[in-house]
Amino acid sequence: MEGINMKILLNYITIVIFLFSCSNSENANTVKEVRYNLYTQNDSLIEADFYKVEYKKENSNFDFITVYNSDFKKIIDYKQIVSSLGILRNCDTSFLLTHSLNDTNTKSFCINKPPFLNKEIILKNKKKYTFRGVDYVIYHFIENTNNHSLFDSYYLENGLALCYYSFDNAKYILVKNVKGFSIDNVIVDSIKYQLIKDTVFFAKYPMNKLMPNYHRPNFPVDYFK
Repeated sequence: MEGINMKILLNYITIVIFLFSCSNSENANTVKEVRYNLYTQNDSLIEADFYKVEYKKENSNFDFITVYNSDFKKIIDYKQIVSSLGILRNCDTSFLLTHSLNDTNTKSFCINKPPFLNKEIILKNKKKYTFRGVDYVIYHFIENTNNHSLFDSYYLENGLALCYYSFDNAKYILVKNVKGFSIDNVIVDSIKYQLIKDTVFFAKYPMNKLMPNYHRPNFPVDYFK
């Protein structure tokens, strides 16, 4: 009788271990997704689903990220780590801190593939938005392509890019929806609408007030094409 009970116990332990390993394997291969719409700086929709960004957790250390255009053609892929320091991205065999959540020193990167990957990034400021009694911190970065073009980017602390705004091109991409993140679309919708209506924090308002007659027709590079 004791031998039978021990056999049952061993079988139970084996099943638990198997289920645990399957769960870990599933988490390791979880795919998260973000879609972005393209707008004019007057908030008119130019194109829905302009970008699709996939995050695949290949191991516990980093996400493997792939960016697709509206034709579902791959633009670029890279590896990313989100830590308490900020966002780190792979440059050859090492990871560099590109988006610091703590200091305003210029961060340099080896790849220039706008809008998501740029040569120089600086933390400008941050702001809290509240939804249902919970505060969410938005980080505002200035990203330099080193090709006479700048982006204002806005990130959540979890590494999710909410928006990339180009004053030079008078356009911006804004997150449409997310899938697989711990934050849901109801929260994302509230935060993004607070952002684009913020006449102080969202760059298009102070920039257009500062340079109301800025001439754009011959601007050489439009990264939102």
